[in-house]
Amino acid sequence: MGERLFHLASDHRLGRTILVQNRSPEMPRYTPRKNDWADVELVEALCRQTLEQQPQVVRRLEGGFSHVNYALDDKFVLRLYAQGQEAALRESKILEIATWHGIPTPSIVKVGSFEDYGFLLSELVPGRLLDDKADFADVGAHLAKVHSLSFGDYGFFETDGELRSIPRTLGEEIVSDALNGRAGRRLGPERILALSALEPPQPHPLAPSLVHCDFNPKNILINDEGKVTAILDWEFAMVGDPLIDLGNFFRFPEDYDPQQMGQFESGYREAGGILPPDWKRQAQLHDLVSLVSFLDRPEDHSETFATALDRIDALLAV
Repeated sequence: MGERLFHLASDHRLGRTILVQNRSPEMPRYTPRKNDWADVELVEALCRQTLEQQPQVVRRLEGGFSHVNYALDDKFVLRLYAQGQEAALRESKILEIATWHGIPTPSIVKVGSFEDYGFLLSELVPGRLLDDKADFADVGAHLAKVHSLSFGDYGFFETDGELRSIPRTLGEEIVSDALNGRAGRRLGPERILALSALEPPQPHPLAPSLVHCDFNPKNILINDEGKVTAILDWEFAMVGDPLIDLGNFFRFPEDYDPQQMGQFESGYREAGGILPPDWKRQAQLHDLVSLVSFLDRPEDHSETFATALDRIDALLAV
């Protein structure tokens, strides 16, 4: 028998059963992260006071550094934001933009705040997390759909959905600042020297476009036929370079066999996406921004920091 996807946890104080989702055995790279600030009691109080409903089954969905997700009666997903209501409003506007553009996302039910936290309630989308049984051509086609939404400037979305412009070179500035801070201390002088010698990343022909910024298996739902049913977690989405998403998705290229890679490329191109001749190398260079900025976090995520350092070492060895 394979590893169970859920384990039962009894909450005697609430008199109900809680299902806690385990890490999928298909995706060992994407490990659950512990977030203790949003417990079941908080969810129960929010549902009673703000949503005026009391779910019978509360299922914790693992993952996330700055947010926590709970499935309510397997009908809705309650997403809680440590940064407050602004973060919830910002993501809700991005979801509206994506949905309007024909990208499959969860339908929003309500957005608001409770105590010091923001929340977003959405309908639960049927499906499982992307695994090796996925239709990778369909995955590529959906990412091309994301990147087909063009903008005039690079930028971050505000809570009203408007775009705050940023310079195209912001990524390079982020890396430079991070190397002089916590990330630099975690990388060490030899890696810093090697990173400084790398060629600068080149922009994608379609940039600037909508970019998900966390496009990977833990944020993609598929059905029994392997087709994409929803793209989740738009919290970090922005208008930037499509190579950011390509670098994120293929951060662990050894996890994909040549057939899956070829299917993805075909699906992406057939849906109108453009892949430059050296897109794999360029995607890695763009992904460095995410890896280095993650290493600059003040919190101690030792296991995930080690993974980020391994990815950087692999890139530097090429």
